[in-house]
Amino acid sequence: MNDAVDPALVAARFATYGLAIFGFGAASFPVFVGGAPAGRWARGLAAGLAAAALAYLALLAREVGGPATPVLALPGMMLQLVAGAGFGQALTAITVLALILVAVPARWRRVRLALAGAGLAALAFVGHAADGTGPRGLLRLAMMALHLLAIGTWIGALPSLLLALRPGGAAPAPTLRRFGQVAGLALAVVLGTGLVSLAFVVADVRGAVGMGYLRVLGVKLGFVAGLVTLAVINRFALTPRIAGPGRALAALRWSIAAEQALGLGAIAAVAVLGQMDPTM
Repeated sequence: MNDAVDPALVAARFATYGLAIFGFGAASFPVFVGGAPAGRWARGLAAGLAAAALAYLALLAREVGGPATPVLALPGMMLQLVAGAGFGQALTAITVLALILVAVPARWRRVRLALAGAGLAALAFVGHAADGTGPRGLLRLAMMALHLLAIGTWIGALPSLLLALRPGGAAPAPTLRRFGQVAGLALAVVLGTGLVSLAFVVADVRGAVGMGYLRVLGVKLGFVAGLVTLAVINRFALTPRIAGPGRALAALRWSIAAEQALGLGAIAAVAVLGQMDPTM
């Protein structure tokens, strides 16, 4: 890791992004794929997201004030960030939305989906995508918000898919068919918006991307390549075999679990990239 990157900020960013992505996945799965909403799981993710976003805001306030900033001065500095910085307002909105999600009944599926989606999309304002201005800046924010929502629809919904495929659960074939359709569209959006977002970063520095940034980006792309490979294997090799012996479904569950692990790795790389100057 580059010396200029604060590990605490990376950890807070990882937690905030990860919980927002999986929280949206938990909200989107019952709407787009079907099945019972995950009440406790979704509420736990929402509560964790509220805490992570607030901690991230506090760490950013400490960074602005310097390491010698007294703890008692942090609330005032956090309020300054909320009043004058887009990322401060975004993290505050995410915290509020997550707290509302904790209280919203699980049966209100579309309400939960809208709240979780708004919280995830707000993360577009926390990072390099918020650096632009004018129409170009709005396009960049829109691309990042769409990118995050597509990631949540695909990677964020994997734990819900794994729960749906547990022994004694719903019939796996219809669930896998519906998820395959949704995830296939989401994957196309992820790849397309990811390329556009990367083009914005390269254009910002006129192609002078630093080696440190490129190394972390390479790690991220490696995780993404693994994710796409497993997604293809799951869709075209393992899913057609689930009508046969039980071992096929067990292999599919293991593959989905591996896909989740790669997704976490990709989110971790994104957490590092978000704290790096692209010229580093």
